[in-house]
Amino acid sequence: MSVNARKICADVLFNVYTRDAYLSEVLSSVRKKHDLSSADMKFINELTQGVFKYKIRIDYIISKNSDVRLKKIYDYVLCVLECAVYQILFMDRVPNEAAVDEAVKIIKNSRYSKASGFVNAVLRNICETSGNVVYPENELENFSVYCSLPLWLAKRWSESFGMASAKALAKAMLGKSALTLRCNTLKTDSVRLVQDLRENGIEASVIEDADTDIDYMIECANMQGLDKLPQYTNGEFYVQDFAAALTVEVLSPLPGETVIDMCAAPGGKTTHIAEKMNNKGKIFAFDVHEHKISKILQNAQRLGVDIIQPSVGDGTVYNPLLEGVADRILVDAPCSGLGVLRKKPDIKYFRKEEDIAELSAVGAKILENASSYLKSGGVLVYSTCTIEKEENEDVVEAFLKGHNDFELEPVEAYHKENNGMLTLYPHTDGCDGFFIARLRKK
Repeated sequence: MSVNARKICADVLFNVYTRDAYLSEVLSSVRKKHDLSSADMKFINELTQGVFKYKIRIDYIISKNSDVRLKKIYDYVLCVLECAVYQILFMDRVPNEAAVDEAVKIIKNSRYSKASGFVNAVLRNICETSGNVVYPENELENFSVYCSLPLWLAKRWSESFGMASAKALAKAMLGKSALTLRCNTLKTDSVRLVQDLRENGIEASVIEDADTDIDYMIECANMQGLDKLPQYTNGEFYVQDFAAALTVEVLSPLPGETVIDMCAAPGGKTTHIAEKMNNKGKIFAFDVHEHKISKILQNAQRLGVDIIQPSVGDGTVYNPLLEGVADRILVDAPCSGLGVLRKKPDIKYFRKEEDIAELSAVGAKILENASSYLKSGGVLVYSTCTIEKEENEDVVEAFLKGHNDFELEPVEAYHKENNGMLTLYPHTDGCDGFFIARLRKK
């Protein structure tokens, strides 16, 4: 692995920390800026995501092997250390000597060259002890450090789920999520798509899930250069998690209907809705960010969908022109995103506990407005990619108390017994953490 790739990893972390930018945004700019091989890009993705998954544990180990307090270490030097420690402890294929030597070289060639001896000493200590340290005796602090959860979140999950389940959930969030694709049924079928992907060297198989009738989701094991595949260019699939696909199954849109997607960008669920409608009918797709509207259009065009009408719209602001126009509405509400930490591990460091109440209020306002846009007898699905009850069940239950013209409807698309509200977890369901509720307007 080249020194350049390791340096890029440290630069990525530094940019995330100092610019308050999300990891996915910084990685996207890296892909555009550098001409990297697929192997280098895979390494950069794995290393930067890995550091964020284990950052609290990694920093704890660094602190126990350093004679300088963590807060006194220069930000960039800490980034280089974190990258090296992750390689030493979690990447078996990277020799310890290589991780240490390359980290020292990066520091020597930076403005922090005087810290090279310090970096070398810390990493040598960690190699000698294999990162073994004494973790906090307090159970909650131990849980927070070992599973790399901010203390407030560790406390919240242990109180919500019990310590045993909270630990199982947190450990699942540290794992890798499978790469899953939604077959575009307007253009092909899952069996044919799997065959075509295999012919292009991709290990692919149709996901068989006994709890649903979904037969168009595909799991891939070794996909690189995703956007270079002819099947991608031809719009034969969309990268999407199983839970997100289930959301549209629960909405169950029909050809010829009018559907509103209240928070649509980048268009994954919107285009899925169009596919379920056989590209017949009308979909109003709104997003509050103007620059994201073009992304919806791009995805729709690639997938061969032309019934989507995207436009800028703030779901929290009532629009009288939409009163009673929709047969079905999807409210995929803004949320804390704490259900998708496997894919977006940096989220847990950006979130604060008070964000949850604020986001719950936003979701409730969007749900309130959406309810007015629905026809009598219509279906409304409220979903989030979080597992926090305050953002999910509490929002729906509060809405129902003020709207006796709505009722929960059992989700037939999900075969386990339910009352119309589902919460999926990675450690029990194997997919993203997700909430889905199905409401019917009487």
